[in-house]
Amino acid sequence: MVVLQIDSDGNGKRDAAVEPDQPVDPQKDKRIPGGFYAIMPSPVDGSVWGTVGVFAAKGAVVRPDHGLNPPAEIYNVPPLGFGPRGADIDSQGCGVSVARQRDLGNFDRVPAVLRVDVYATAALAGSAVIVVVSRFGAPPAWSAVLGGAVCLGLRLVSVWQHWNLPKGSEFKW
Repeated sequence: MVVLQIDSDGNGKRDAAVEPDQPVDPQKDKRIPGGFYAIMPSPVDGSVWGTVGVFAAKGAVVRPDHGLNPPAEIYNVPPLGFGPRGADIDSQGCGVSVARQRDLGNFDRVPAVLRVDVYATAALAGSAVIVVVSRFGAPPAWSAVLGGAVCLGLRLVSVWQHWNLPKGSEFKW
């Protein structure tokens, strides 16, 4: 039996973990209680998704990585939600989950380019520069050159300095 385990420390490997009833430790993975209820293969990347915590007040959609003893990603149902039961994935890789009564949930994996590297962020910053400089009446060629320079500069510095975007667990409110 393979125990589902979340890659809480973000190292992409399955390693030491805390049990489901223990708090998350940022230096360790976390085990997920129970097994899959709904099982859905994704036509986009061949991954397999499943629902857990079906009859509990706190359910989730889980995506384990391929291989033996893989780490997993988990997408928890928001507070006051119910355990997801039936679920399916469409041809674009977006999913829908049905909970008890009339609750519907939609889930979609955010591309890594928006979670890890300063890649899409650099492109967004360059685009914003183009828009702002154009609003001040600069010629389009100047706006494009300045926006491209900002995008390229930010990307090169982020690669050189090994910058990554912060993880959700790094935000403290």
